[in-house]
Amino acid sequence: ADERKDRITGLVSGKYLITDWLDVKAVISMDLINTKQSYQANNNTPGAAGSDNGSFGYDLVRRAQTNIDLVFSGRNSITSDLKISYNLGGTVLDTRGDVTGISARKLIVPNRFNLAFAPQADQFNWNANTHVQRQAIWGTAQFSFKDFLYLDVTGRQEYFSTLPSPYSSFYPSAGLSVILSDMIKMPSIVD
Repeated sequence: ADERKDRITGLVSGKYLITDWLDVKAVISMDLINTKQSYQANNNTPGAAGSDNGSFGYDLVRRAQTNIDLVFSGRNSITSDLKISYNLGGTVLDTRGDVTGISARKLIVPNRFNLAFAPQADQFNWNANTHVQRQAIWGTAQFSFKDFLYLDVTGRQEYFSTLPSPYSSFYPSAGLSVILSDMIKMPSIVD
């Protein structure tokens, strides 16, 4: 068996300050992979199906994955005691694949690993294509009261090209936290 893999990856990102309290960030990444796999079995190789006089084959596998993220982030004071920070974003993950292959067995001339030496009836070709995409929109918000009481809420709506209708799932969350040492005077043993 022999394998050759060529790969190219890239990433570009940028951030822009819209106002002193709001910015936007974009990230685009790409991953391209081309793989060629080949195999051969010599004449009468034990365990190799149809290896009378030899058999061989190869696959060409191509995969391209693109990821795009866009995030708006902001920070504001609602009152002198109440602050909010938040993010609103979206993402697209797109994956495409293609596999093409050929195999031949029962070669006319032993161990001549070339299609010219394989009977047409013993040549097999295949091709398969895939395209999967996941999209999501999401948001987070954190409310801070006097910098000791925090309420965090999040929500994420994902859309999958591989799921049956309605193609999506929603993931909410909420959390509340308190920094007691900033809220009340703690005994000296705690400090």
